[in-house]
Amino acid sequence: MIDRWGRERIEFIADPVDFFDVLEQADWHRELQMTSLHMASLRDGDEALDIGCGAGWLGLYLAHRSDITYLADKSPRMVERARYNAQTCKIDNVRCLVADVFDLPFVDNKFTAIFCVNLLFTLPEPEKAITEMMRVLKPGGRLILINPSQKMNAWTAMQYCHDQGITRLQRDTFVSLGAAAARSNPMMIRALENPQVQDAEIRQHFMLSGLINFVRIVKFDPEAVE
Repeated sequence: MIDRWGRERIEFIADPVDFFDVLEQADWHRELQMTSLHMASLRDGDEALDIGCGAGWLGLYLAHRSDITYLADKSPRMVERARYNAQTCKIDNVRCLVADVFDLPFVDNKFTAIFCVNLLFTLPEPEKAITEMMRVLKPGGRLILINPSQKMNAWTAMQYCHDQGITRLQRDTFVSLGAAAARSNPMMIRALENPQVQDAEIRQHFMLSGLINFVRIVKFDPEAVE
């Protein structure tokens, strides 16, 4: 948005549902989504879960690679937006539901892949959420966790956008994520860079110039060892 003096202004989106809908369609966020899909190695017959799905855009990509994808969020309005986006895109193999990451309404060992993007760093006890997600993950299944890194804040996000030529709403959504990260407990963000999970293989790397932390956890499968 350009003001009457020709200067670029920050565009403000008041409704959080609209904000996350825009954020999830930003190019920088789509890069995270595509990397998640690659690292999950989904196959025909798999069931996937996107917890903290927001407006559901990651889940809609997942739906093209899995038999059934569940889009779950604690916010009923977010779930309604995810359902609306799925219907608009004519995707019918998704299930949208209100659910709490600390108490998922699924049986043990249900999902081949679970995705949790930019949620854990906002929670008071993320380790409990990870334990609950591991409960519903199949042996051999992949849990994908994406969160801001210790380097992420509004200033580093702004510098990244400047270096990459990211402007307007795409920039504003990334800077907002940086500001949210700066308000979080730094010890918790550090712990999320190396989560402690038993009976699992953990791989971690950074994306977007080190500002985003990407973790893939593979649940130990005892049958695969025999």
